[in-house]
Amino acid sequence: VTKCATEVRMRCCKDGQPATFKVSLSWSKPQPAEAGFCSREEIGDKITSLTERLLADRTTRGESASFEKEHAIVVEMQALDVPDLTIIDLPGIVRTAVEGQNASVIE
Repeated sequence: VTKCATEVRMRCCKDGQPATFKVSLSWSKPQPAEAGFCSREEIGDKITSLTERLLADRTTRGESASFEKEHAIVVEMQALDVPDLTIIDLPGIVRTAVEGQNASVIE
């Protein structure tokens, strides 16, 4: 279930350049400890951690927030085996509530 927008920026690097992978939040606050450079294998775990971090930051959204609409997770990938492409995954139509989610998300 997509709970916040995720922007994936892929760039093909030149031969000899090292592959780099970075996951961060698109907010003006300091980046949390979970953000930063990582291995390709760690990207999924970082997205999960940052999603939880966004949902835990209830100072602007209230206690019952179950998705984030103002900020995004940004994944930057630079490697030989990726195309020059940006993909944005937005929270969409919800047909079922997952565990811990208020059933009102379906409305």
